[in-house]
Amino acid sequence: MRGDYERFHLEDMALHRIVIETPGLAALVRSWNLVSEELDAWILQVKFTNWPSLMALYREHEYLVDAWNSDDDDAAAGATHHHLEAGWYRVAMAQDALPIEGTAVDRAASFLSTHYASSIDVKWMAENICFVSPSHLTRLFRAQFGKAPYAWLRQIRMERAAELIAGCARSVSAVARQVGYRNASHFVRDFRAYHGVTPGKFH
Repeated sequence: MRGDYERFHLEDMALHRIVIETPGLAALVRSWNLVSEELDAWILQVKFTNWPSLMALYREHEYLVDAWNSDDDDAAAGATHHHLEAGWYRVAMAQDALPIEGTAVDRAASFLSTHYASSIDVKWMAENICFVSPSHLTRLFRAQFGKAPYAWLRQIRMERAAELIAGCARSVSAVARQVGYRNASHFVRDFRAYHGVTPGKFH
C-alpha cells in the first residue's frame, strides 16, 4: 500500500514542479527546490497518514488539474485554493490542531462555486471537504438552499455558461467543457431546461 503512495507522491511532486516552473521565476524555483528537498519525506508521510484512501487523494488532484485545464482563471484559482485548504485542514484535524471553519454547507457551496468546471462527486466532496456523510450534507443543503448540491451546481454552471456565451463567440462544446460538461448534448439539454432556449439562440 505504501508503495502506491510513493508512486503517487513522485507524480504529484513532478506536477507541482511543472506549476512552480511555469511562471519562469528563478527565486520561486529555488524556494521550491529547497522546500521539496527538506520536506519530501514529511510530505509523503502526511499523505500516507492523513489520506487513508489513495482514491480520495487522486480525486483531489483530478479536480485541480481539470480546473487548470478549463481556461477559466476563476475556477483555476479557486481550485488551487481549495486544494491547499483541504490538505491543511485534513492535517490539522488529524492533529486536533484546528477547528473546521464554516459549516458543512458553507464549505460545500464554496467548493462547488469554484470547482464547477470539474467533474464533481458529491459523496467525495461531503466526506473530504465537508467532513459529513453525503446524506447529511444533502439534507443540510436542501434546508438552506431549497435544492440538492447537484441542482445547485447545475445552477452555477448554467449561469456561468450564459456569461461565457454572452461574452464572446465560443463553440457550444467549448463552453460545455469550461463549465464542467464532458458531453455537449447533455449540456445543451440542461441549458435549454434552465434558460428556456438552446445555447445557439441565447442572447
